[in-house]
Amino acid sequence: MPGAKGYPIVGHALQFIDPEVAMQRFIDSWKAYGSRLKIILGYSAYLLFLTDPKDIEKVVNSHELLNKGSNYDFLLPWLGYGLLIQG
Repeated sequence: MPGAKGYPIVGHALQFIDPEVAMQRFIDSWKAYGSRLKIILGYSAYLLFLTDPKDIEKVVNSHELLNKGSNYDFLLPWLGYGLLIQG
């Protein structure tokens, strides 16, 4: 997945820490890397931004790509199954 190289452990988080410049940095990254952009925040939080309808369709129609991460397993005892966590 295209995107700027992040730092070890923190990924791209340091680039987006200042809210006054975060949006402009996001727009600059999006312009530089096109319709698919990966941003890493921390060691396990991957954000994927898609703007091409064909890419979005592939993700929405795939059961493999829509699996919830382990963070959802942590929330399941409190929230149960619903809109946020589906079984």
